[in-house]
Amino acid sequence: MMRFILLTVSILLAVLIFVCSQQLDGTQGKIVPKKVQSFFYVILVHRGPYSDQQQVINNFFSEIQKQNIIINEPVLGFYYNDPASVEPEQLEWGIGAMVPDSLALAKPLLLAKWETPEVLSYDYKGNPDSSGFVYQLFDEYMAKKNLAPAGPAVERYLNLGAERDSLRIEIWFPVQKISE
Repeated sequence: MMRFILLTVSILLAVLIFVCSQQLDGTQGKIVPKKVQSFFYVILVHRGPYSDQQQVINNFFSEIQKQNIIINEPVLGFYYNDPASVEPEQLEWGIGAMVPDSLALAKPLLLAKWETPEVLSYDYKGNPDSSGFVYQLFDEYMAKKNLAPAGPAVERYLNLGAERDSLRIEIWFPVQKISE
């Protein structure tokens, strides 16, 4: 009888550990509507596959350093089109960061302004290559709430130097209400 109880407790403990680990790795979470104040950002825009990401990040930081720009906010990824709809070479995306509006920049960096006040937000932890399901959740949520996309998706890399499988990313999807 004691063995049965120990086995049952062990199985329950294993299930509990598994469930908790799933909640920490980005596979569990919820979409939260958020208000976002407008802000200026510096961006290095790129056309090509996401496999170029590390090179583009390195180029971004090299340009930031060359132009003596100080950034205090998380690094941002802007994603302008759907990887399921275009070939990898046609993907349009960029790496950026929030900056003051009075900043003078030289190419290839560009200054832009975020002016979409409403976003859907999802806190993700894990490898960004496995975050595609979040965008499906956004699509389902928008359909239920009568919302439409209102700009590029933004990923805020909250701990960019961490191991790839441990990245914390706040994903924003800008939305607007569909008029009826």
